[in-house]
Amino acid sequence: MVMGAYYLFAERITWEPLLVSLPMAFLILSVIFCNEIPDFEEDRDSGKNNLIGAWGRDKGYQLYAVSVLLSVLSLLALIYAKILPGSALLILGFYILAIKPLTILKTQYTSKEHLHKASGMTIALYTFVGIAMTGFLFWM
Repeated sequence: MVMGAYYLFAERITWEPLLVSLPMAFLILSVIFCNEIPDFEEDRDSGKNNLIGAWGRDKGYQLYAVSVLLSVLSLLALIYAKILPGSALLILGFYILAIKPLTILKTQYTSKEHLHKASGMTIALYTFVGIAMTGFLFWM
């Protein structure tokens, strides 16, 4: 979607829009993992296959951690490639918001109430990182 929108406006294809979309893509994957864990039993019973079903809801926190880590690494790559300025390192401060959801996913993966809170906190992380990245891209 990012590349399609970029092409519509720029009438060309470059790697930068794809690279810029990666931190957010990995964070939305984290939201998806949070949302799949509470539905583990229903998905399994209905034959729906997803990564949480294959990995196990007790290990879903590992998938979450990897997706958040990939978001951080892709953000750092954008800074290293000078697509984002060095001051965009400040965005990393928002990633502290991933600690509580990660703890919930590791220790309370059977509590739908807690899992919904983890999902909400991850959506907040996604929102804050997205707003910050947008700000840095506009003021470059």
